[in-house]
Amino acid sequence: MFSCIQYANQTLDGDLASVVLPGPHFTKVLADPFGFTLAMDGQGYSGAGRYFAHFFTEKYMTAGGAFFRLFLDPVQSIYACVASLKMLIHLGFLLFFYQCFKLRMKRNFDLSVLVLASSCIIVDRFSASFTTIMSSPIYTIFYTLGVLLFLLILFPPILNRIVDDYTSKFSFGKSIGLVLASFAVVQCSPVIPPIVLLSVIAYVGMYFIKSGGLIHFFKNHELPFICFLAAICMISIFSFYVGSFNKENFSVQLSIWERYQKLGPGLLQYFTGGPILLPLILLGSAAYYFRKDKSDGDKRLHLFMLIFFISFTILLPLGGFRSYRPMLVRGDTFMIINCFILLLVLRNIYLLYKHQEKNRFIVPIVAILLLSIDLSGIGRNKCEKEALYAIMNAPSNTDVSIDYNCKVLSWDKMTDPYLLDINAAFLEKMKVATKGQRYHFK
Repeated sequence: MFSCIQYANQTLDGDLASVVLPGPHFTKVLADPFGFTLAMDGQGYSGAGRYFAHFFTEKYMTAGGAFFRLFLDPVQSIYACVASLKMLIHLGFLLFFYQCFKLRMKRNFDLSVLVLASSCIIVDRFSASFTTIMSSPIYTIFYTLGVLLFLLILFPPILNRIVDDYTSKFSFGKSIGLVLASFAVVQCSPVIPPIVLLSVIAYVGMYFIKSGGLIHFFKNHELPFICFLAAICMISIFSFYVGSFNKENFSVQLSIWERYQKLGPGLLQYFTGGPILLPLILLGSAAYYFRKDKSDGDKRLHLFMLIFFISFTILLPLGGFRSYRPMLVRGDTFMIINCFILLLVLRNIYLLYKHQEKNRFIVPIVAILLLSIDLSGIGRNKCEKEALYAIMNAPSNTDVSIDYNCKVLSWDKMTDPYLLDINAAFLEKMKVATKGQRYHFK
């Protein structure tokens, strides 16, 4: 309930209107689902490699808005639509953590650890880097949803092998189903193809270090699992190639050396830029140190995470540069790292306290502290809502003058007539504005 209130009080963003309509610059990506046309003619377009995210956003906001308008006014229905999606994603992360811990525990997950996981998921204001569900609806769909689908669909077979001594069964039917699902997963976000590739590389590297060479790898893994890894790698490479033609990538460019120079300060900001990450890492490390039941699966999992973190960080500058992400390391680019850190921390805390009934109170106390310091977001979309109500209540076919000192469906105060027209068309689609109604800022 607390999380839902938080999400309902978050503002909209400057890309929502153009994706939901969709805007003229996003029509090509919706007409080329898998990027085959682009791959053949080499003609780039905006949003290349993100078909599923664009398709899902347009369909969800259109259908969701219509549903919530059955019992809410048009303005409230937009925020309810966004908040409900974020809440579903939030529950999806809890499902992922729940499934992960059930792999080893063979019993019900301790509720207090689940509460701690939930409180960590919503801390998007403590740091621009340590976040999972972002304030921006579009970034939540284009990054968070993609990472969640990877964690729920493509990552479990790899995780099961790591923690279960490579004994998990894997059939051709399951392999085919997951490979088909991977087409949608990799088309969510530009970071998903590299995440898939590096996960496979980290798994193979972990196996070589712990268990043997290439021949032993093929002997110890059945053919369906090897085919699954090979197929998702090929699909990811193709999706990454298609995404390289995204016209939005070429607005601002820095040399590779200049990008690597920003990586160090970005990492420093990541670890020190908020009050949550370092204490969580220290808490998880202490829990692992004091645990008496460390298994080979634990050691393999930590090694896998280490290989993934190092390789992901080293390759991050090669992914390009955006001016609004000056230090490269941010919540959207490092979201998978945040999720892996939470997985390790929560797993170690649970395994430490599951046999210590008298000390279990520590976990809910930490969760309550996290929740109590996250109250600052209540009401932060009040100004934006008031501006939207002013548009909704204005006479039809009028040019509404907005006199509010806040962003409305924008990253900054918007003055571009073209973008204002797109926003007006979006508000008309969501039944906030009437046909022909426009607005501008005083």
